[in-house]
Amino acid sequence: MARRKDSPQKAAMREMMRDYPKNNDMDEQLNEHLHEIDTHCHERMELPVEQTKARVGITEKLKATDQMNNVRRLAEKIILIELIYV
Repeated sequence: MARRKDSPQKAAMREMMRDYPKNNDMDEQLNEHLHEIDTHCHERMELPVEQTKARVGITEKLKATDQMNNVRRLAEKIILIELIYV
């Protein structure tokens, strides 16, 4: 089964973790920090998605279309700008 494409945040974290030396004492601290950022981003993602859905008027029927994917992509961009690219 093909692996689902990671979000930009996850891809960046995977790359950082892959390149980071495993024998470093800071490895555990880095993992905790990355997990905290990932959790915070996922929690923060709900607000812009809900706000955009309400503004655009997305219904249950429209959720099955690409319109919902566009809303999620917009929310991801907002999260990246607010939390990651600071």
